[in-house]
Amino acid sequence: MSKRMVKGVVVVASLMALLALAYGYYESHKSSIGLLFYEFFLRDSKPEPSPGSLSGYPDDRWGYYQFNSQTILASLDQGKTDAFTPLAMAPDDVDVYYDNIAWTQSDFLRVASALSQKVWNEPLDLDNWSIRRLDFIGDCSDNFDGFNDFEIVYYKTIKTGWETVYSARYLTLTPWRGTAQWAGDGEFSNIFIFRWENIELTKFKTTAEQAVQIANINGGKVNQDRCRIFADVSEGDWRIEYETDTALVDIFINPFSGKVESKK
Repeated sequence: MSKRMVKGVVVVASLMALLALAYGYYESHKSSIGLLFYEFFLRDSKPEPSPGSLSGYPDDRWGYYQFNSQTILASLDQGKTDAFTPLAMAPDDVDVYYDNIAWTQSDFLRVASALSQKVWNEPLDLDNWSIRRLDFIGDCSDNFDGFNDFEIVYYKTIKTGWETVYSARYLTLTPWRGTAQWAGDGEFSNIFIFRWENIELTKFKTTAEQAVQIANINGGKVNQDRCRIFADVSEGDWRIEYETDTALVDIFINPFSGKVESKK
């Protein structure tokens, strides 16, 4: 056999071996490859399931509840467990309004824990679950003492590697309307470089309402008409956003020291 033929055989054999390896890799990683393809080519054209939306969860794993905002905290103090009533309609359709409702971070977490107990037969355990997103919403006030809305997305990591898979839960509480939304048992994934953050709320020394009070005396727009306050966590700091008809102002508060980090 000539040297040219030997080289040809070697090249063909090498290509076949390379194709076999590539096929084997694809079979063992095709979910991750598909996810990577989605991240780079389909993200803008196809909505990605969101853990912060009811539509991101199985059809039979989300729902609504109603509660009495004026009595639920006292009921929980008394150990009562019948604070929630199933709600057949969407919360936006509920014709109920509770005036002068302002809850603290602690209040919301207590009610969220009771709701978790109702839905999943276990309290809200933020030591063993990670928080992906946390939002408090309230009205601007010089004497700010609490919020009117709350939303949390929390999760457990169930698979790591090139593709990270999470099991998530989603809760919202709207005490001025006396309604709650819940969703769970949803699985979401990302390639490893886009892993979800973990907001270590239980380690914070400054609560959401304390962060707002600090922001109020450090440039917060509390004297504006039609002003709303949003408190969430961004890059490890409390971000207090003041939204008015004409502007947005963000003030970042260190959750451990309570110091103002920056203003935008």
